[in-house]
Amino acid sequence: MRTGKIARLPHDIREQLNRRLSDGEQAHPILNWLNSVPEVQAVLAASFDGRPLNKVNLTQWRSGGYREWLVRQDALDFVEELDDKEALGHESLSDPIGARLAHWVALHYAASAKALIANEQNPSTKWTRLRELCADVTRLRRSELAAERLDLEHAWLDLEQEDRHEALKTKLSQSNLLADSLKDLLRRSEVLPANQGPTNSPSPAEAPPQAPQHPGSTALGPSLTLDH
Repeated sequence: MRTGKIARLPHDIREQLNRRLSDGEQAHPILNWLNSVPEVQAVLAASFDGRPLNKVNLTQWRSGGYREWLVRQDALDFVEELDDKEALGHESLSDPIGARLAHWVALHYAASAKALIANEQNPSTKWTRLRELCADVTRLRRSELAAERLDLEHAWLDLEQEDRHEALKTKLSQSNLLADSLKDLLRRSEVLPANQGPTNSPSPAEAPPQAPQHPGSTALGPSLTLDH
C-alpha cells in the first residue's frame, strides 16, 4: 500500500491525474492544478503540514502508482478486446473469459511458432525447436481434453437432474390424482340421500316367525272344545 502524498489523494483525483499523465500533459500545469484543488489541499494540510505537491512527488508517482494504473488499463483494454468476438476474427472468442484467453494464447503461440521455425535455417536447431513445440502442444492438448471432459460431465449432470425432475413431476401428479380421488369419495359419502339412511324397524326378512292358527281359533288365542 502506497503512503506518499499523491497516494493519499481521493481516488477520483488520482484517476484524473493519471489521465492527464497518459495524455502527455507536462508537470508544471499538472502541479498547479493539483495544488489548487480543495480536496488536495485538505489532505496536504491534514497529513503533510500543508506542504504543496512538487516535481519530486510527481516523479515518484510516475514510477509507482501511475505504472500500476497503466498495467490495469492495459488489462482492461485486453479484456474489452476479447469481449469483441470480431476483434481477432474468430467466433469462438465469444466463449467465457477463460476460454477466450486460452484461445487467444493458442493463436499467438501458433503464429510465434510458425515464425520461429520459418526463420530457423539450421536443420538440427529446427528439429530441437520442433521437439520443444511438440511438448508444449501436447500439454495444450491435454488441457483441452480435460476441459472437454469437464463439459461432458456437466452435461451428464444436467441430464440426470432433468430425469430426476421429470420423475418427481410424475410422482407428484400421481399423488395429486390419488388425493383428488379420495376427496371425491369422501364427498360422495357425506351427501347420501335421506331415504337410504339407516332405520330402526326391522325388515320383513328380519320379522319373527308366527305360530300357525287352527280353524275355529281367534286372534286372542286357540278355541276351546268340550267333550260330549
